Amino acid sequence: MVAILATPTTSLVELATPTDVFTTGRARGRYEVRICAIEPGRIELGSGFSVEAPHPLDDLAAADTVIVPGGPDRPHDLPPALTRALHAAAARRARISAIGSGTFVLAAAGLLDGRSATTRLDLADDLRQKFPQVHVDASAPISADDGISTCAGGASTVEMCVGLVRQDHGAATSDGRVHVDDLAELLEWATARLDKPLTLADMARAARVSARTLARRFAAAFGTTPTQWLRTQRLQRARHLLETTSEPVERIARLTGFGSTSNFRLQFAKSTGLSPQAYRRRRRARPHDVSSPVE
Repeated sequence: MVAILATPTTSLVELATPTDVFTTGRARGRYEVRICAIEPGRIELGSGFSVEAPHPLDDLAAADTVIVPGGPDRPHDLPPALTRALHAAAARRARISAIGSGTFVLAAAGLLDGRSATTRLDLADDLRQKFPQVHVDASAPISADDGISTCAGGASTVEMCVGLVRQDHGAATSDGRVHVDDLAELLEWATARLDKPLTLADMARAARVSARTLARRFAAAFGTTPTQWLRTQRLQRARHLLETTSEPVERIARLTGFGSTSNFRLQFAKSTGLSPQAYRRRRRARPHDVSSPVE
């Protein structure tokens, strides 16, 4: 069984990517994948999407493979129930993997003490400062140390998860997943260009496929369109900038590719129900924790 943790701070992409790897292609039917949550049910993600996470932490504790996706924010407080479940999985010698900022969850649980780990480059210094007992190697896109693996996110997420499938079933099982790798590369490419006015045609050219093929792949992997995925990433970046910087709203609108301030305010209000200024005030008044709901 593969257990994937979902919290309000989880990135939709980092949740969907391992789900896709373990349930499609030649891995189809070989794994039982369960989306687990601290409080099972529908979870509103910070990206504006919601997901069903019907399985409790008991399932995570009993899983053979545990995946902890990250998100735009560093989790601050780890609920004791999650710490216990992760330790129970580790005690059973389950494989445990973290993506991006998900490395902070494993570090906070004490599972990375004395181990090598990696995370997103922009989070590496913070990880070193908060958890000096962890050997942080930000130059490595993937780090594996005695059954616990971490990755920086982006294309390395697919590489790490495909590697786990390969460990179980050999290289033949992960053959034919070139389309997933190509999509992961595109996600990384697009995420680095959120300040640009990207179109579906731009993304299709970058992926070296037709717009129709790209739309099919996004629908299969994420249940959404490339354009909607791009809008979600822009909004996620905007929320991060509102929470962590003092940049004026006008500049954030440009940095996130919304163009005009009025369009940014409109799209942001549709997603969150708040103006950018109101969101900034509310989120700065209360720090994130891994179990807190997104407002």
